[in-house]
Amino acid sequence: MTPQALKQAILDHRGTFTCSRIHQPKETKQVEFRHEVTPPGDPSDLQSLPDVGRLREFYAVFGSITFYVDEKSGDAARFIAPPEAWSELAEDFNRWCHIVGPEEREEYFPDWVETCLVVGEEPRTGNYILMPVEGPEAGAVYHFEHDGLEFD
Repeated sequence: MTPQALKQAILDHRGTFTCSRIHQPKETKQVEFRHEVTPPGDPSDLQSLPDVGRLREFYAVFGSITFYVDEKSGDAARFIAPPEAWSELAEDFNRWCHIVGPEEREEYFPDWVETCLVVGEEPRTGNYILMPVEGPEAGAVYHFEHDGLEFD
């Protein structure tokens, strides 16, 4: 799928979730969702992005994407950030990395974590979207789950 086709598919996708209260499954509410896409930044900035995967191709079409936005609460499921937000996300992600001791880090963290890009997050969760830029995993996209220190 081309990035333009992906953009259109994202913008066309809307719906409603039926949410049940924890321990009260009969108490439900409807939550309408949509996805937000911002326009890309300055095309000349693309050359400063690492040449891994389809990163440059992606950011030629998207500035950012916020998935499953609930307009009433402002909650969202995932956020793919514009490149200018990556350093702030990396600082937040690195706070999780630095609370882990060296033995745990050796056991749970892949080697590429030291140099990866932090390209997004699950807002207000401590979970991040990472992209290795070196080695055999370069260009892949991983989800970091802070609860359990898992990289999926």
